[in-house]
Amino acid sequence: MPDPIYHVVYVSTAVRPLADADLEDLLKQSRLRNFIHGITGILIYDDGKFIQALEGPKVKIDALVRTIRGDRRHRDVTTLFVTENDNLDFPGWAMAYSDSRNTATFADLKARLDDVMQIRNGDPGNSIYRLLQNFLAGAC
Repeated sequence: MPDPIYHVVYVSTAVRPLADADLEDLLKQSRLRNFIHGITGILIYDDGKFIQALEGPKVKIDALVRTIRGDRRHRDVTTLFVTENDNLDFPGWAMAYSDSRNTATFADLKARLDDVMQIRNGDPGNSIYRLLQNFLAGAC
């Protein structure tokens, strides 16, 4: 039987506003590292705040969270949600990304999360989607 999938959602605050080039570099590095380690997830950036959902093998996620906590590009890293289950919530997404400055992508992500919440109603994974929705709505 395969190991359960470990899920973590955290929020943090950028120490300074990130330029598009900074975000592109961050995403390039994250996507490669996550692909190599079998980690999937999503990163959302809005007005200096991040929310990220990560999922994968527990040992890999724990190591990544330690790295994230030491990253000087952000502060106040706060874990909102941790769980284990047998399902990937973001299969095939080495690191999906949305930025409120790109309103079309941001609105598309919100619609996708709304759809997934309806499909997954009652599933423990829906808490992850609810956190992401709350962040998109400005509640986190």
